[in-house]
Amino acid sequence: MLTHPTTTKYTHTADRDPLVQVRHAVKTYGPTRALSGVTLDVHAGEIFGVVGHNGAGKSTLMRVLSGLDAIDSGSVRIGGLTSPAGKGFPGVRMAYQEGSLALELTVYENVYLSSKSWIPDRKWHAPASRRAAGRLDEIFPGHGVRPADYVDDLTLADRQMVEISRATIADDLRLLILDEPTESLSGSAVDHLYDYVRKLRASGHAIILVSHRLREILSVCDRVAVMKDGAVVSIHSAGSVTEQDLFLAMGGEVAIEKPEHGAGHASVAGARPVAVNVPMATVDGAPTQIVAYKGEVIGLAGIAGQGQERVLDRLWRRKSDVQVSPALAYVPGDRQRSGILPIWNVARNLTITALPSLGRNGMR
Repeated sequence: MLTHPTTTKYTHTADRDPLVQVRHAVKTYGPTRALSGVTLDVHAGEIFGVVGHNGAGKSTLMRVLSGLDAIDSGSVRIGGLTSPAGKGFPGVRMAYQEGSLALELTVYENVYLSSKSWIPDRKWHAPASRRAAGRLDEIFPGHGVRPADYVDDLTLADRQMVEISRATIADDLRLLILDEPTESLSGSAVDHLYDYVRKLRASGHAIILVSHRLREILSVCDRVAVMKDGAVVSIHSAGSVTEQDLFLAMGGEVAIEKPEHGAGHASVAGARPVAVNVPMATVDGAPTQIVAYKGEVIGLAGIAGQGQERVLDRLWRRKSDVQVSPALAYVPGDRQRSGILPIWNVARNLTITALPSLGRNGMR
């Protein structure tokens, strides 16, 4: 369970220069203005949260800070440098939301690719393996990942642990950027990660945490920046703001509806046809079922690996014991491997499920 840290919170001092200084940063991609004048500071020894709705500019800002993208105007200064070197700003590492691992390589080979400056060129296999195993053990005890495992054979959660661990293997680490790091992690892995992040803060590192999980942000961070439409609209002390405050600052609306008298699940069941019926079993083995009626939204809660993906897979494959409409769409959790064909362009990916109806003479 996430709790507020007992360590001393970061306190800003006027005589301490920020490690990260962004001033009026603008970045456009064609007609899209991804960043529209971002200004913020991040200090060493601080966990700095960034929140905002999809498309607010969070990931673009992180790519700028990591040195992957250059801004069109404004300035970015990290550790006194105003422009990244060939491999980005020195001491800045990032764990990416969608992952940046080479799937066809092993865990230790991926570590070597991103840490060649700290691993000897000759006989690098053993040092890279030791670094990979050591950091995984340090951050995620009991992880079960071996350095010689091929990344493509790992589960989504295991790959995310490798992605995060690899980002921290740098002898000159000063700023660690975590972009949605916990989306595929179990509850215990999340707690282990944030324990490690707090240790980094205590040792003087700066950490930027991007997440949609507002409760985690408030539990871990010292300050929180809210982004909207490519700009930072407000910055808050994490101890003086609530989840609802952040949600409203992001442009959300909070509505409380009172159910009509007598309304409930029974009335829905009696008035609407069944859209989904999945036979299941309880923890004790007793038969049960997941039922969704037309017009309902059903959530599957639980930590990673507790069967949610198996339920969705049964629906998608239309197993014989499952009742589901033939008009079915599925967005898998592992979108990079199971949701798209990376070597195809956008048009082909968008139309692949409709090809039989788009061709004049069917699909050949």
